[in-house]
Amino acid sequence: MNNPKYLVLATVILWSLGPLLTRLISISSQLLSLDILFFFTFLFFLVISLFRYKSKFLAKIKKPKYAFLLFGLFGYFFYYLGLVQSFHLFNSASEPAILNYTFPLFTVIFTELWFGKKIKRAFGIRFIEYLGVFIGFLAIVFLATKGNVTSLQITNLPAILWGLSAGIAYAIFSVYSSLVTSEDQDMFLLASIFSSLILAVIISFPELHAIQKVTQSALIANALLAIIINGFGYLAWTRANRLASEKNISISTVASLILIIPFLGLLIVAFTLKETELLHPYFLVSLGFITVSSLLCQKSAAIFSVFQVFRKTPT
Repeated sequence: MNNPKYLVLATVILWSLGPLLTRLISISSQLLSLDILFFFTFLFFLVISLFRYKSKFLAKIKKPKYAFLLFGLFGYFFYYLGLVQSFHLFNSASEPAILNYTFPLFTVIFTELWFGKKIKRAFGIRFIEYLGVFIGFLAIVFLATKGNVTSLQITNLPAILWGLSAGIAYAIFSVYSSLVTSEDQDMFLLASIFSSLILAVIISFPELHAIQKVTQSALIANALLAIIINGFGYLAWTRANRLASEKNISISTVASLILIIPFLGLLIVAFTLKETELLHPYFLVSLGFITVSSLLCQKSAAIFSVFQVFRKTPT
C-alpha cells in the first residue's frame, strides 16, 4: 500500500481501540505495564525485522543509528509514560483520550519548527494555522477547567500535564519518522522499542518482584495493545509519514484523517466502560475545539484555497 491516506485510514481503525486498551493496562501497576507492553511490542518488531532484512539483519544491528534509539523514546517510552499516568490519575479514559489527540496539533508546531524555513507559505495559510493552534489551547483550557474558563481553576493539573506530555512526545516522534527511509523504517521501530524497553525496565526495577502477580487479563490487554496499536498501527503511521515526505505531501495534511479517531475511540470507551463524559457539555465543547483546531492546522492550505476562490468569485 503506497497511498499515505489509505495508510492513515488503517491507522485510524486500529488506533480507535487505543483508549480502551490503554485504560485497561493503566488500572494495574503503570511501570510494570510498560515493561510488559514494550516486551510484547519488541517481540513483534523483532519478528518483522528478521522477516524484512533476513541475512542483512545482523549487519544492521551491528551498526546502530543512535538517533533512532534517542528519538524512538518519544514514540514509546515518553509517550506511554505520559499517557498511562494520565489515564491513572484521571481514573477514566475519556479525558486522557482528548489530551492524547492533541498530537496532530503539536505535529504541526514541530513541523513548522523543523521544516518551516524550507516551506514557503502565504500569510493567510499561516494565519489559519495559528488560529488552529489558539483554538487547540482553548480546548485544553475547557477540559482542564471543566468549562469554568473564567476561574482558571484546574482540578487535576498533574493528569493534564501528563496527558499533554504524551501528545508532545508523539508529535516529535511523528515528525522525525518522516525523515526515516523505507529501508530503515522497520529498524527504526525496532530500535525505538528496544531503547524504550531498556529504560522502562530500569525505572521499574523496584517493582519487578510483583510481575508474577500480573493477571491473565492484563497480559492479554498488553499483548493486544502491542500488536494492534504499537505493531500494525505504528507500521502504517510511520510508513504514511515517510511516503508523504517522499511524495512531497504535507505531513500535516496526511495527519488530518486522524480527526476521526477521537470520535470512534470515545464511542468505544463510552460503550464498553460505561463512561459518561460525552454527556457533559464542557467535554463536548473541548472535543469540538480540538477537532476544529486540528482541521485548521492540518487543512490550512485547502481552507485558504477555498477562501481565495470565494474572494475571486464575482457577486
